[in-house]
Amino acid sequence: MIMKYLSAWGILFALLMIVESVSGASIDPAIKYVENKGQWGADVRYSADIAGGDIYIKNGSFTYAFYDTEAMHRRHEGYDNTHGHLPVREYSECSGDQDQLRYHIFEATFLNANPKYLRPEQSYPTLYNYFYGSDPESWVSAAKSYGRIVYEEIYSSIDLVAYSSGFNMKYDFIVRPEGDAQDIRIAYEWLENMSLEDGSLILTTSVNQVQEYKPYAYEDIDGHRNEVQCRYVLQGNEVHYEFPQGYDDCYELIIDPILIFSTYSGSPADNWGNTATYGENGKLYSGGIANHFRNNSFLGQFPATPGAYQTSWGGIWDVAILKYDSAGSVLEYATYLGGSGSEVPVSMIINSEQELVILGVTNSENFPVRTSAYQTAFGGGSDINTILGTNFINGSDMFIAKLSKDGSQLTASTYFGGGRNDGLNITGEALTRNYGDQQRGEVFVDEDDNVYLSASAGSVDLFNTESTSFNPIYGGGNTDAVVAKFDAQLTNLIWGGYLGGSRDDAGFSIKVDSAQNVYAAGGTESFDFPMHGNSLNQTYLGGVDGWVGYISSGGDYII
Repeated sequence: MIMKYLSAWGILFALLMIVESVSGASIDPAIKYVENKGQWGADVRYSADIAGGDIYIKNGSFTYAFYDTEAMHRRHEGYDNTHGHLPVREYSECSGDQDQLRYHIFEATFLNANPKYLRPEQSYPTLYNYFYGSDPESWVSAAKSYGRIVYEEIYSSIDLVAYSSGFNMKYDFIVRPEGDAQDIRIAYEWLENMSLEDGSLILTTSVNQVQEYKPYAYEDIDGHRNEVQCRYVLQGNEVHYEFPQGYDDCYELIIDPILIFSTYSGSPADNWGNTATYGENGKLYSGGIANHFRNNSFLGQFPATPGAYQTSWGGIWDVAILKYDSAGSVLEYATYLGGSGSEVPVSMIINSEQELVILGVTNSENFPVRTSAYQTAFGGGSDINTILGTNFINGSDMFIAKLSKDGSQLTASTYFGGGRNDGLNITGEALTRNYGDQQRGEVFVDEDDNVYLSASAGSVDLFNTESTSFNPIYGGGNTDAVVAKFDAQLTNLIWGGYLGGSRDDAGFSIKVDSAQNVYAAGGTESFDFPMHGNSLNQTYLGGVDGWVGYISSGGDYII
């Protein structure tokens, strides 16, 4: 067994959000094998992201590396120490002594294998870039990806084909009439345990279990598929196949196991998505986060595409944007967006120029903002943590950014934050009961491409207190809801104000009507949340109440 400890959030989670079925089409395979052009060790030929980890394809073996996804999910939700709740005014989900994450590596070696050739099949248009370190000579660009890897003659007259079915990996042994299936022997190293259960092979690591289902074998004879009884035989750490009733060696024999990469959380680890939206002609955008482990000997990948606005990782967590065609089958572009700190996308929408407008949270002092931006400098704040498990050690600001239709240009961007934490809700407080509640909000655009947002803010200095806005004065508590309107180029704050009482309040959603009046909604635990007009319910009912506001187009009063 190999067990290592990593910085808990110092691993790249390749965010490639798979759309299972869109407009009758599907993406297959979910697992893509990326060629090694120098980004991994010299003995690695191809690598692929699998549920909870990675697989490295070598000449005569598979190497698996899995992360402790159960701990990861617990830590994201803040359960390790506090069972989901933090003391009042605590701003961190996990203490420093827990800032480690286990991973486990094991290897499956094909004994006495000597493949003549290892070739890829089913090329995909997505290219992968790897910019590790500051030396351009070590950077790798345009690594190709494939759906299948074929070992020709891994044994005499036997080929091995690796591919996938959904999120699961499959590999077939193709035994030609001249081959002998008894030659196939696989040795497993560095496991905690191996066993056979109901005909399946169970491989136990310190962080998960891998199940190789009971093998299915068959021969195609005269146009009919004839099943051949087949089972695993386990001897120590070695596995081979047994055929109780034999098989007809005049025909090609296919041995077809399937691997299930189960995790204790029951969820693949590599899908930290945060938001999504539709684009022109039904195209698809997904927004999430991508990290980058700094040790070059162990890396995942995010499929940043050539010509994208930001093809290299900025630091810690970056926003990761992907654009697909309307069938969800072609990746049109993928880009990072971020500075040297952490970023999280919260909401996205397309404007009339088919630009992608992104609302998010950052603590990067060098987040890419335009010189003409409404706010060009990071506002700051205090130490705070989110479900990402990454400490925002210098606070948080909101950001708004616009990407061009082809993802190649940042057409506008600005910070939006004051001297305290903005854009985030406090973990463990009443407004963060659900996964992801720490970072919720919405961005919207009107017919003139003005940009609106509804979110949460802890800064008391977001707005000029002498403004004619509906309410420029902070109400109290850890956060107030904020509603704001910017011009299309994000150079001017047209109007904005707080909605909040003496306790915690949050803004979650926003829409604008044809007259540019604004509807916003969120949650509150303030008994003195501001009420206006002849509203439906002007009495706080306890716990967390929802709120809905209707604001004039000029932002000067609540209707």
